[in-house]
Amino acid sequence: MRRDERVAAPTPPGSPTRTVAEVAPASSGVAEKNGKPKPVSCIAFWGEARYVVGYNHIVHIYNGCAYDAVCSVRTDVNPTPQTVAAPQKQETQVVTFLGSPVGRFVPFVDCVASP
Repeated sequence: MRRDERVAAPTPPGSPTRTVAEVAPASSGVAEKNGKPKPVSCIAFWGEARYVVGYNHIVHIYNGCAYDAVCSVRTDVNPTPQTVAAPQKQETQVVTFLGSPVGRFVPFVDCVASP
């Protein structure tokens, strides 16, 4: 991926940021005229584990696109997908697990443009 395709998204120190296109280029995207998916590289996401009484798993999604998107969010700890609206030029947070004994998880995010 070229450097100019990445989105500068706000991230907590030490958190890796990934774009949807980096993680799932074959299944993520906005449909082009020919019907093939175009990778969505203007949406970035990262995971955060906040300790309260156990760890709360939170997935942050930053939509740097010029359009709204709908994202499917799941993790390796909670594989049940949640559908979330991601408004353009905004960050959205999704809680995927409350009170986990484990502080590490891997988020998976798949987004398409809103109809």
